[in-house]
Amino acid sequence: MEQHAESHPDAYFWFDLFTNDQNEVASKDFEWFSSTFRDGVRDIGTVLLILSPWDDPMPIRRAWCLFEIFNSLAEPNVELLICLPRSEISKLGATILRDSEYLIKALSSIQAEKAEAREASDLEMIFEVIRKSSGGFPHVNTKVKHGLRSWYVKQLNFLMEKSPDDHLLSLSFAKVMAAHGFVNDALACATWMRS
Repeated sequence: MEQHAESHPDAYFWFDLFTNDQNEVASKDFEWFSSTFRDGVRDIGTVLLILSPWDDPMPIRRAWCLFEIFNSLAEPNVELLICLPRSEISKLGATILRDSEYLIKALSSIQAEKAEAREASDLEMIFEVIRKSSGGFPHVNTKVKHGLRSWYVKQLNFLMEKSPDDHLLSLSFAKVMAAHGFVNDALACATWMRS
């Protein structure tokens, strides 16, 4: 959060843990989970997702976090900002350099139906909302994977800009981008290597 605040000095942070009484969640009904919660995310307008470690971040294993990520991505007027600690950005680049398939493996672990929650009642209520939503679990998984995939590709572009003469890095990143369907980004990597 401090790293994010460096580039957003006027930012203030809303902690769901403190604004949402954790003792009363079990008493919330389906309507609250399916609409009031989403309305709150939309009214705030920005969600900061902190991923660490980059290849197995805790939020993609937690039902509440996946629910919040999904709601953020589903609302066109909500900006989902993702932050990775600087040390993790370096690890991302080093890992992709060793294994260009690794990002696919990391993202494949996103499965909302296998997510966990501290309270069984929370988990069941979130699962009920997901089951009743259009597309159910497959839609939630796809939406979250696509949102994270897009962000990871931006991070790879950032790393490439920092090391413009590293052709091996550019080739590895081009493979990743092509494998994830970001053809224009992959072509940009190839062009980068020729220049």
